[in-house]
Amino acid sequence: AHLCTGHLASLLSLYLAKPEGWAPDLYQKALRAAQNILDRDVMPWFAQTWRNKNAYTVGDMHNIPCIILTSAAALSQAIKHPAAAELNSKAEAVYQAWLEFKTGHYSEGTSYDAFFMDSLSLWLDSHLERETLLAQGTDIFRKTLTNWVHHTLPGRPDLHAPLADVEPEMFFW
Repeated sequence: AHLCTGHLASLLSLYLAKPEGWAPDLYQKALRAAQNILDRDVMPWFAQTWRNKNAYTVGDMHNIPCIILTSAAALSQAIKHPAAAELNSKAEAVYQAWLEFKTGHYSEGTSYDAFFMDSLSLWLDSHLERETLLAQGTDIFRKTLTNWVHHTLPGRPDLHAPLADVEPEMFFW
């Protein structure tokens, strides 16, 4: 699984959660694609990256694995995939660890924190325990938003996440 896997999982979780308006055959094709992403890409990666990890370090909070995890958890919930409970349980544990690290001064910088917050907020919004999880993170979210306000280049957000960035995965800028 790669960053693009997380991005696809995020998009599919949004669109497949609401089958209204879909042509039935197209919905089924998209549903099969989502199941394949989870079965073929995410779950082997998950087994290697997260399944047996129970203690977390700052290095585990790198945004790409966290983006893939939270996006896959949201997708699994949206399509009621058999791995939904396991993915969401691990996403909850990683979220708790992330909150603890953010209580200190952990940050990958405004742009990279925002990349993760995008998938994190999608996952939180679709989570069955949404209100509880949001309440646990309220202070951290406020702190993060305050940091963003103070670290953004006034009037020049185009300089904050440069075109093409420095990673090959970031071509979509």
